[in-house]
Order: sequence, then C-alpha cells, then structure tokens
Amino acid sequence: MTVPKRRFKPFDTSAFLDDDEVIAEYLTAALEDCDPDVFLTAISQVAKARGIASIAAPQPPSAHQVVDCISAWSSARSCEKCSSSMCRHS
Repeated sequence: MTVPKRRFKPFDTSAFLDDDEVIAEYLTAALEDCDPDVFLTAISQVAKARGIASIAAPQPPSAHQVVDCISAWSSARSCEKCSSSMCRHS
C-alpha cells in the first residue's frame, strides 16, 4: 500500500508581515544572520507585503550595496559624544 504524497503550498512570509512592529522584528532577526542573502530575502518579503513586489522581484541589491546602505545608516546614527554607533550614551 502506497501513501499518497501530500502537496503543500509554498510558505509566504509576506502574508504575515502586516504590522510595522512585526516587520521591524523580522528585519532585525534577518540582520542577525551571518548570511547576507537572508537579509536580502527579508527585504524582498517586506517589499512584497507592502505591495511593491515589482520593485522586489526583478533583481535584489548586491551584498556590497546592502553593506554600503547599512554603513551609511549606522554612521548617521553615531553618538555625538564619542562618534560611535555602538554607544549607549543616549
């Protein structure tokens, strides 16, 4: 007797990204992973959830572009007292 194969729908993360807080937690968790593709996939899923799938689908940004973006963001958030982005003065 053979057991029939079950067919599952692919899991769509974007269907659950319906709140800014959930999106922030999702991106934070993805950023903690060492693999940059995890973060790129997360960005793509957020874009899809926000209804901008046409931007997310054609070509994801390169790892170099993501690093440049994160570097610019972190330097913009540097502490005014010691110029460190990891500071806890505030």
